[in-house]
Amino acid sequence: MMDTSKEYILMCKKAPRELWLERFGATVFYNDKLMYVVRYEIWDVIGETKLMIVEDGTKESNFLPTFHEVKTKDIIPAYRQDQLQEMVMPSTDWGWRSYGKTVMSEFLWQADFFKFDYMEQLWLAFVMKKKFNKTWDGKDWCL
Repeated sequence: MMDTSKEYILMCKKAPRELWLERFGATVFYNDKLMYVVRYEIWDVIGETKLMIVEDGTKESNFLPTFHEVKTKDIIPAYRQDQLQEMVMPSTDWGWRSYGKTVMSEFLWQADFFKFDYMEQLWLAFVMKKKFNKTWDGKDWCL
């Protein structure tokens, strides 16, 4: 199950927007809930993107999914662990065995591994360190 904690939502919100790819099937946070992009389109003259996102059904909605039409500025990208891994290493099995394990183990020795409760938090911290040389201080990404 993906991390939906307040801490991870804040980490994603504070991460540079350039990490996120607007695409079908992407995960996003909207009103602090995890949702999935089912459609996106550029809809006005200034090129603002509109997304159709879906929320899983709940008991209150008789387990029917709920759809929301939102602007990209109103959502927070939710990075899955597999997406984060693809950002920093080759996607081949060989790439993971050789590159991923070595680099991640070095990162674990340098970082305070135990301050992260979920693997998504750890991988986002790893991506931010590799791409932007920033670390998480509990409130923001710092140099």
